Amino acid sequence: MRTKQKYIILLRGVNVGGHRKITMKSLNILLQTMGFENIHTYIQSGNIILNSDKNAEIILKELESYLEKEYGFIVKVFLRTEEEWNKMIKNNFLEIEDKSKLFVAFLDQIPDNNKIKDLQEIKFETEMWNCQKDNLYFSTPTGIGKSKLNNNLIEKKLSVGATSRNWRTILKIQEISTNS
Repeated sequence: MRTKQKYIILLRGVNVGGHRKITMKSLNILLQTMGFENIHTYIQSGNIILNSDKNAEIILKELESYLEKEYGFIVKVFLRTEEEWNKMIKNNFLEIEDKSKLFVAFLDQIPDNNKIKDLQEIKFETEMWNCQKDNLYFSTPTGIGKSKLNNNLIEKKLSVGATSRNWRTILKIQEISTNS
């Protein structure tokens, strides 16, 4: 039997603009029935911290399947161990003062180097970014709503699945994970 591992799970595109609704209460119940323990959610955008003795690949497949059956739509799931999450925070090399303009796109795979070069060819006015393995750090000084660099562009140019979180949310998830 494997030892329990703490995981951070991010759901892509739930509860955005009143669409693809999943209440955290019903999600918590679903996760309990799937055998997960010490479950914590943060805000309504699908941020989950939990413990499991299952490996990451099995969790991803099972959770995506259960979510589709339960809610009737496909939800892309991203998963990091607590250790990977803390390392991702430590490895942020974008030095910007206003952390409210800092985001991380969590990628479902490490992008091909040629795809990264394609993204580098795009001239962004004020945005900066840095891709490290399966995390793309980016800043949007004019705000995410006005930025050319967004989740959809990242997915398209890198040919990967992605979901993004702002730095404040990332640090709050770390805090919850550390204290649970």
